Amino acid sequence: MNNLDYDNLSIDELAMAINLDKEERELLDSIENDEWVSISNEKEEIGVLKSMINKFTKSNKKK
Repeated sequence: MNNLDYDNLSIDELAMAINLDKEERELLDSIENDEWVSISNEKEEIGVLKSMINKFTKSNKKK
């Protein structure tokens, strides 16, 4: 078995080596293209997202 040096593979070679599906490949591409950013306040962001989820689930229960 040939051991791959994953650190030195191109994105295309890596995607093929680990058999990424279309969605996984798009995610990898977006990370490599620096489309992701760090958030400044993790706890605050989690609170905002939880609030949005609660509002969404409450509105769906009314239907």
